[in-house]
Amino acid sequence: MGQRHCGAARRRAQLPLFAGALLLLLRGAIAGLYPPADGVVAIESPEDFKAAFLTAHGAGLVEFCIHKNPVCVALAPELRKVASNLQGIATVAAVDCGTASAAPLCEAHVKGNRYPTHLIVGPDLETHPDTGEPSKQITEWTGDRGAKAIAAAVAEQLNERHITALGSEAELDAFVAPAPEEAAASEAGGAAAASAAAAAAQPLARALLFTDKPKTTTLAKGLSTAYAGRLLFGQVQRDGGAGEAAGKLGVTEFPTLLAVKPDGSREPYSGPLKAPAIREFLDRFALPPPPGAGGSSSHSSGSGSQGKGKGKHADPYAAFKEVFIEDLAPANLTALDKDASMWLLAVYEGSEAAPCADELAKFDAAASAAQSIVRYGRLDASGADEEQRGALKAMGVDAAALAAAPCALQVVLLPAGAGKEEAGGYKRWDGGLDDPKALRGWLLEEVPDTTAQLGSEAELRAFLSVPVPAAGAPPDGRVVLFASKSDVPGVFKALAFNTAAVAGARIEFGWIPGSAPAEFRESAAKTLHVARTPALVAVVPARGATAAAAAKEGAPPGATPMAIQPYPGPLKYAVMALWLRSLAASTGLADEAGAAARRAAAEAAAAVRVAATQEELEAGCYSRGALCVLAMLDGRRGGERLEAWLGALREAAAKQEAKQPGLVPFAAVDASRQPAAREALRLRADELPALAVVSVKRMRYALGPPGAGVTAAAVEELLDGVLSGRLGTAPLQELPRLSEPTEPPGEDGPEAGAASDGGGGAGADEEFDLSEIMAEDVGMASKEEQLRRAEEEIAAEAAAKAKAKAEAEARAAAEAAAAAAAAKKKKAKRKKKKAAAAANDKKDEL
Repeated sequence: MGQRHCGAARRRAQLPLFAGALLLLLRGAIAGLYPPADGVVAIESPEDFKAAFLTAHGAGLVEFCIHKNPVCVALAPELRKVASNLQGIATVAAVDCGTASAAPLCEAHVKGNRYPTHLIVGPDLETHPDTGEPSKQITEWTGDRGAKAIAAAVAEQLNERHITALGSEAELDAFVAPAPEEAAASEAGGAAAASAAAAAAQPLARALLFTDKPKTTTLAKGLSTAYAGRLLFGQVQRDGGAGEAAGKLGVTEFPTLLAVKPDGSREPYSGPLKAPAIREFLDRFALPPPPGAGGSSSHSSGSGSQGKGKGKHADPYAAFKEVFIEDLAPANLTALDKDASMWLLAVYEGSEAAPCADELAKFDAAASAAQSIVRYGRLDASGADEEQRGALKAMGVDAAALAAAPCALQVVLLPAGAGKEEAGGYKRWDGGLDDPKALRGWLLEEVPDTTAQLGSEAELRAFLSVPVPAAGAPPDGRVVLFASKSDVPGVFKALAFNTAAVAGARIEFGWIPGSAPAEFRESAAKTLHVARTPALVAVVPARGATAAAAAKEGAPPGATPMAIQPYPGPLKYAVMALWLRSLAASTGLADEAGAAARRAAAEAAAAVRVAATQEELEAGCYSRGALCVLAMLDGRRGGERLEAWLGALREAAAKQEAKQPGLVPFAAVDASRQPAAREALRLRADELPALAVVSVKRMRYALGPPGAGVTAAAVEELLDGVLSGRLGTAPLQELPRLSEPTEPPGEDGPEAGAASDGGGGAGADEEFDLSEIMAEDVGMASKEEQLRRAEEEIAAEAAAKAKAKAEAEARAAAEAAAAAAAAKKKKAKRKKKKAAAAANDKKDEL
């Protein structure tokens, strides 16, 4: 089943669906989040990083993100604020780790695929002691991701190293003297060694700030660092000898900024005390930036001068409007039945002459407008077998109408939960595809409501009091919606169901209706830091210092300290859903019960059933799907070899389950003690172990190559060959059956002799190649040659077959009685379940 975007070219594949909702993006896509007018420098390669940060002094912040990552999208406004606050003072940059060119940079700086990752770059450019390359101190920011906290953290990196403090009239006179005395004056005033050396090598202009602030401002630190080596900075405090001498230079007000040229002439700055404007002024006097320098801290003509651009931003949420639509085939029906998600299917019968492109395009458009509140599929019913057509009929698909009008889409909603066919509840949408709003409203009505309505202080307090879990178990999270209406919004129902019930996150959802008492809404808003409605707030287990602070504030006895995480983005379903899933993953709310539950389900589905009886073989292989991988093992080889074979089978089963959940079960038997089972697959004891793929419904099979053994690679090759049609199959007279185990033959014991007694000789048996059985399908030999060899084998094993047939007849009689009893029991159970469901429906109506 192939994943695709609405409007993209179709692809045919198999389940599973998208392993997530975040995609790799095209080069330059970061501009969708941070257009140039935002002042955020786009870093697309290690060379860009070097140009922005490692060619000159200057502090900065780098965000490593993937521009469709919901957390990156939600935090983009905060980074824009940081860039705006630090404009001209520090470089704020973003790296799109979804591009190939940025991959080396992201691998070097991002740990464990944590997006976004924020790195603070120190201001001072130094030489690495080992490599001799320019370097800066880089630290990861793990604190609050709000703009105020991040900007403050970057500002703390700035220092006064490149500022000369002028405390006396003599120091002031020396600082403003013409160029020949500049170096000595700078040293006398305590300027940085780097600035003094630069002054000695080439005459530099000077920037002189007169201030009444007791401490050096962030603006002064940032500017002095950005112009290090290109302009000398001096600072005069009002209180002091130099401050009293300011009048000599015509300075009457504090603050005042003077530019002093190398010849000693001066020019006052008269613009606003904002970094971009000041840099535009100072650029007229400073030496040019180093070749190849980039970023806002190394040249004022970069982002700083672009901050006032009024161009319209690209919509950073456009990617979330895309809906994933799967191309399905009848073979996917079994997996769909086991999937807990709700599905909306457009059923049709396509052909080369009538691909139904126009009709499917309308379905795509309607699905896109309805958003991803359910999963969507386009199911081409052509080629469905009898059983699959029965499943389609159970869904409400009209086969006659489909045959008469193959492109008249029949739109069916599959209900939530696994075991859909047994539970029933399929619904048809007959409202057409011209009104997507009506379709979306219908879908939202059908989503199960798993939320809790909170109408009082006591209910909210109880909802937020997450009990301390048992030792070693992780706590749960909560999500609260402050609604503006009196009914639960359908989007919130879908958000709750898909995040918790489908994705497996340990989060409970509650909502406060707009009709709740005003006093309660006001107190709840204060508790959860809500400024306006509607609003979404996540309450997650607190960690580290946040946990200590939450505990200090007074968590209820026996409750887990929780931290409040407001949702910062738009109230669009797809954005909220991906934000919540990312939040669950980053806070541990999906690691154990969510992801682990899914892993356990996958492991259970991928488990290899070791069958010792016919009942176990039926349960583990024949009753679980259309195909089954059956490993015919050799118990004579000992436990160590058996365990190795089973390990290989488990590995192959896990890979197959990851690719196509629920499609193919795996089973293993000790075939050395089951001559009838070997005979059904035309295997001899000396050809064990062997692999087979059995089609239970079509009564056909395929064997792995002789001598391939049981390895994960051999299983994968055999199964892929059968599923793709590259490998043909042979007919089965009967399914392999297990009976009371017999004494296994020796390595060249009685079974080989029995085969030779039937004609054809031992030599013929030894030369027999199992691949000849499938010659008709794969073109390896003529049909006559295949029949001749098959007849030789049947004659050689006639005695064994007669005995097996007698045993089979005896078993069949016993099993028929057992099957009748089981069918009766199953029917009674189903009837009871439907009665219970009807009772529940009646209860819900009441």
